[in-house]
Amino acid sequence: MKYQPSAERYDKMQYKYCGNSGLLLPRISLGLWHNFGSVDDFGIASDMIKYAFDNGVTHFDLANNYGPVPGSAETNFGKILKEELGVYRDELLISTKAGFDMWEGPYGNWGSRKYLLSSLDQSLKRMGLDYVDIFYHHRMDPETPLEETMGALASAVQSGKALYVGLSNYDGPTLEKAEAILRDLKCPFVINQNRYSIFDRTIEKNGLKDTAKKLEKGIIAFSPLAQGLLTDRYLKGIPEDSRIMTDGRFLKKSALTEEKLVKIRESYGSRRYEEEYRAALEKSVHYFRQNSCITELRKMGYDQAKLQVEYETEESGKQIICSAAAETKTFFDTKATEKFSAKNSLFKCEDVNIYGDIRQIYCFGYDDKKVVYALTESDGMQNYITIPYISGENGKFCTDISSHRIWKREFSEKTSNLDCALRFRIAPDTWPNIKIKEADMSPDDIFAHAYEAIFNMEINSEKQVEIQLPYQKLCWNSEKKVLTCGKYQMEIKCDKKLSFVTIFDQYLTEIIADNKVLVLLNNLTNKAKEISVIDISGNLGKIRVGEDNDPHIQVETDKDTETEIVVYGLRGLAYSKDATEALRRKKKEDRLIFANDKFKVFDNHVEDSCYGRPDAYIISPEEIVSADRILEEFQWRKTKWGDMTRKSWRTDKWTADLSLKKYPTLKSASDILSATWNLAMTVFDRCTNGGYALPGQEHLWQAGLFQCKGEGFGVWLRDSVHIAMRGGNLIDPETAGRSLLYAIKKGFDNGSDGPAMGAVGLWDYYLATGDISALEEGYETLLETMTEIENRYNEEKGLVRAEQSTSNDAFPEPENAGYSLGSECYYMKAYDSMAKIEKLLHGENEKSKKWSKISEQLCEKIREEYWNDEAGYFTSGPKGSEAYENQIWETSGEEAALWDKFHIATPEQKREILNSGIHTAMTPYGIRLFPHRKEHNHFVGPVWPVWESGFASAAAESQNKELLLTMIAQQMRTAVLHKNFHEVLEADTGKSWRWPGQLWHACGFAAQILYGVFGISYDEQGMRFNPCVPEIFKEIEIQNLNYQSAKLTVKISGTGTVECVILDDEKVDFIPYSLTGNHIVHIKLTETESECI
Repeated sequence: MKYQPSAERYDKMQYKYCGNSGLLLPRISLGLWHNFGSVDDFGIASDMIKYAFDNGVTHFDLANNYGPVPGSAETNFGKILKEELGVYRDELLISTKAGFDMWEGPYGNWGSRKYLLSSLDQSLKRMGLDYVDIFYHHRMDPETPLEETMGALASAVQSGKALYVGLSNYDGPTLEKAEAILRDLKCPFVINQNRYSIFDRTIEKNGLKDTAKKLEKGIIAFSPLAQGLLTDRYLKGIPEDSRIMTDGRFLKKSALTEEKLVKIRESYGSRRYEEEYRAALEKSVHYFRQNSCITELRKMGYDQAKLQVEYETEESGKQIICSAAAETKTFFDTKATEKFSAKNSLFKCEDVNIYGDIRQIYCFGYDDKKVVYALTESDGMQNYITIPYISGENGKFCTDISSHRIWKREFSEKTSNLDCALRFRIAPDTWPNIKIKEADMSPDDIFAHAYEAIFNMEINSEKQVEIQLPYQKLCWNSEKKVLTCGKYQMEIKCDKKLSFVTIFDQYLTEIIADNKVLVLLNNLTNKAKEISVIDISGNLGKIRVGEDNDPHIQVETDKDTETEIVVYGLRGLAYSKDATEALRRKKKEDRLIFANDKFKVFDNHVEDSCYGRPDAYIISPEEIVSADRILEEFQWRKTKWGDMTRKSWRTDKWTADLSLKKYPTLKSASDILSATWNLAMTVFDRCTNGGYALPGQEHLWQAGLFQCKGEGFGVWLRDSVHIAMRGGNLIDPETAGRSLLYAIKKGFDNGSDGPAMGAVGLWDYYLATGDISALEEGYETLLETMTEIENRYNEEKGLVRAEQSTSNDAFPEPENAGYSLGSECYYMKAYDSMAKIEKLLHGENEKSKKWSKISEQLCEKIREEYWNDEAGYFTSGPKGSEAYENQIWETSGEEAALWDKFHIATPEQKREILNSGIHTAMTPYGIRLFPHRKEHNHFVGPVWPVWESGFASAAAESQNKELLLTMIAQQMRTAVLHKNFHEVLEADTGKSWRWPGQLWHACGFAAQILYGVFGISYDEQGMRFNPCVPEIFKEIEIQNLNYQSAKLTVKISGTGTVECVILDDEKVDFIPYSLTGNHIVHIKLTETESECI
């Protein structure tokens, strides 16, 4: 039967860029050093290679001498290619090497040109290939000049017999010399191959690892498991079929010392235990010690804002004292502490009404609060610490687990049988609604591992109510007013409505009513618990919830009864397996970038008082670990705004998409800055190519990742233009042109400034790209919108009628007297843009002159009518309006007036706004949109980062690094915490909600980098740079930036103001218009005035 590779192979593997190249390598590659030679079973070898390819392994690594006999691994691989895999050659990455002993005589070893090129020819012949993807020199040669060896590698590429070259078994100093030679030869050197494991860390000592990082070259490790020593293969002795016994050339018995075996057993056992423990806790909101019982809680207290507990446990008949810390405010997790260091404030108590399967009750005091925990009896494997309860007045209990809520469903129905599915999925409905559908046990299902359910039931004439939870059955007797749960009863005072709360995971169910708490061990077999520990695959995987992976709550009554149940899915105490693994790679070095009294931003983590612990961690520019903090909703709130909070991904780990290489890449010494940029590019990609498009809008900018795949936010005129002019034209010009043309003709438009948007967006697009065809295609539509603008133009007042600000489409703004600042600025810009479009397409004529004159008049009118000397900023309405008299600020209008794209504010006005006026609206989390309005909705109260681009540009003009760093840090904090850009950020609480993946907010961050840090501006002459680089971000670079028909790499070195700009090797004042090709722009900064040489 002809081999057919798995259709899902690329979904099963992660791929990473190799150093600073465009070459993607799978996270795991298959080396043919052993098991593929002429002495090995060819059928098994073939099956292994096909199995690897079926699971996304595309890289197969060989060498000329692999066997045994030498060369036979390449011969066998060539046979597999010919018979099975050859048709997939373009999907494979094949590497080989030369450098060790291969044939007799002086020309079959080391690194001479004759040996290397002859060996490559032989390797290609054995494998039946025309070329290899990577050709390595296999080891350093102390005798042959490095120039000769590197020249041979370059010749291999020049002859078409290799695409890239690599070095194997080199050290750092030799690598650096070799890289310089290869760079001069313009040879694509991308990778180093070295032995690397916890038993062999040579590359950390010989400079290879540090040098590769400095040179931005990849490292691929061979023998990462020490040829099997670091698995469980040798834990119980040396198997007869092991490598040591069957092929002792490279792994000998002497390597397996007793000391090494002890280390392997300890490492393997400890790692497996920890993984199983964390996997179990990922599903639990109840702390436990795996496979042993906690006999007593001894101490509890806070140390540096972290809650600690010390407890006693019994293992193998011995009493052991253990300590654990809490990542969240009152929930313990697996982060062990070496020693309890907090001030103890724990004591046993009996005077609280907590009962059930409990061993002991404890009270803990802090901040004038009395918090109660209970320690349960054993369920046969372990026992548990309950969730914390705050004891209030009259002995009533309350609990706050809101930080663990990750989704919310509301069930309300008058019925005798209410069924509440706790596992479900969503699908598109008639826009903008979604359907909730039955779970299909796929990774697309939404569910949780722990739940909070709030019950409210009318019980006027109900005698009996049965409530089936996933692990417990409850029975309510109305006459006795008793809730029976197994052998326990709970009296609940109620008249017409029964109300109580249940919190449960697979281990415990807790019931809270009035001033009582009932704690129940769940009826789950030990076998099921063991399965649930092992059968784990992340937040969206097929994870068992005990024995029931499709949990429901069912309520049965005698007759139709009004029943309301609110269910929250809860995240567990521990991270997912993927996140836990990533956290092992967390960098130890860190530095503070920004801090205020609400949050701290470091290079590699974020601390936040609003959401509390756990912190968010930046593992690298491509990876972020942050607990799920957003509460997702699936029903519209009862507001006129159409509110619902959604998520576009539901995991605690974000990894950069493979497709991001097509977007500009930010290189900086700050991981959090680069990671936030990559997050923004991810949103760009998802909103363009992520499957969220509405029918007919494919490969256009969706305004956000709205309800679910297949149901995006749609293409909006206002959003598309703001995305384009806030960096989108430079980031993805191809999609920008398509989206703008679609938007001005068919896009959603519900803003007061709608008629202005088309001309503003297309002219900015033309300045960035030079694409005149878009102006020609959109011209007739723009003429129609100009007619509408002219109808709104009040010649007597010299302003355009605009009832709302450019940021607002939800409520009237009578304080602006019909002429709102933000929209006024965009109408002014529309007249200016349309005059230039008309002149460009048809020469100067009456229309272009008229529109240009009105634009100038509007600009002057805005300066005269809206600038308020007493306030020190532009007010949202003109003189005579309530807004002017009461000094009302509106951020989108202020931004436009400041921005050099509009040329409205004078330099003095800009300085006054940035130095003092901005404090009217600035909050710890960003610039509030409508700071003077009293009502609250998704516009009034929050921060919308999209409207901060002009502030960043103005900060660059005035070199206000402090303000620019503040705004960037505010955005990094929020984006990293949520691994996304949500629509609404509450200025008072710092919490995000509503729609995820908001592209114009992602662009708002990109604009701060492009227009602020790099100080980019562009007009008919060309592109200019006036960088404003906070000291913490110095030595920054952006690659693959689009301008006209060119690709730019822009590097900034030094600090201060611009000393000079060098395009390629020539000093320039600006980057000329109509540039083509690839170019390097080097911007040199200086603290003093000097001439650039």
